[in-house]
Amino acid sequence: MRLIIERALGLRDGELYQRYLIAGTSRRPGTPEQRLAAARKDVWASDMEASAKLGGWGVPFADRQPGDLLFNYRAAEPQGHVAILIDRNTVIENAPQGNRPISIHLPNSMCITPVEALSWTLAARVPDLTGGGNHSG
Repeated sequence: MRLIIERALGLRDGELYQRYLIAGTSRRPGTPEQRLAAARKDVWASDMEASAKLGGWGVPFADRQPGDLLFNYRAAEPQGHVAILIDRNTVIENAPQGNRPISIHLPNSMCITPVEALSWTLAARVPDLTGGGNHSG
């Protein structure tokens, strides 16, 4: 998903984490500093969710828009899960076919899934790269 987000925002490879990874998930052991150091070595979706929360990216679920990110830190514990809204009621995600029987399956474990097929712990909007607020798809 990182590559999709970076391409959509015109970021260089790895720049999403360089700019926005500011926290490690509380599912990692140690102090906040130790969790962030561990996240920088091996980023999980739950680390990006923690960073999005700390960075103020959260939006009310009812206000979600295409391009927003939906997270669930409880999925695939402890790594978490992230998907990208392609419309208000549909996400594109990377998930094994056996985990998404109602999805439309694409190559390389990508699938198109109804939003209500999963529970989400955060709806987030990536900040506008120009500094003018949040970016929406």
